[in-house]
Amino acid sequence: MNKEDTDMVPVLTEIAAGSPEALFFPIFQPAGDFIADQAPGVSGLEGTVLLAADGLLNTNYLALPQTAGMYFSGPDSRFGDNVNQSTGKTAQDFLAVYEENWGEAPAAPFWAHGYDATTMLLDAIAAASYVDGDGNLNIDRQGIRDYLDGLQGFSGLIGTINCDDFGDCGAARITVVQNIGGEENAPASMNNVVFSYVPGQ
Repeated sequence: MNKEDTDMVPVLTEIAAGSPEALFFPIFQPAGDFIADQAPGVSGLEGTVLLAADGLLNTNYLALPQTAGMYFSGPDSRFGDNVNQSTGKTAQDFLAVYEENWGEAPAAPFWAHGYDATTMLLDAIAAASYVDGDGNLNIDRQGIRDYLDGLQGFSGLIGTINCDDFGDCGAARITVVQNIGGEENAPASMNNVVFSYVPGQ
C-alpha cells in the first residue's frame, strides 16, 4: 500500500483472507479515511474491529461517519490538576486560552506534550545561556543537552517527566479510546477511554 492510494480494496481483500478479528492500521489521513470507509464492504471484514493509532486520533477523523465505533491508541490525556512547573499553568488554563484564540479545542492529542516540551526547552536555553562582556547573548548547545539529559522530576501537564539516557522524556502512559460516533461527539470521543496502560503497573 502506498500513502497515495485511494482504492484499498485489493490490500483489504488480501487481509480478509486471513479472517482477522481486528485490523490495526497505524497510518495517517487520507489513507485512513479510505480504509475505514472500504473495509466493511470487503467480504470477510464485515465484522472486523477497526483500530488505529494516534496518527488518526483527531476530531476531524472522529467526525467521519465511517469511523464510528473504531478504537484508537494514543497518549493519556487525563491530566487532572497537573501543573507545569515552569509556567504554573494547568491543562485547563492552556485550553481556555487556546479556545479563546482559536474558537475550538486542539484537534489532535499531543498538545500538552508539545507545551511541556517547549517549556522544558526554554528552561534549558535559559540555564545554558549568558550575556558576555560585550553584551552578546551566548547559548551553549552542549549545556542545553546536558540540562535536558539530567532532567528528573519535572512537573508537567502530562505528569512527572524524567529524561533517560537516550533523550526520551515521555510519560509512557497509553490509552485506547473508542469513537462514540457523530461529528458532535468527536471531542468527547477523544476522552472516551476504554483501556489504559502504564508501564510497571
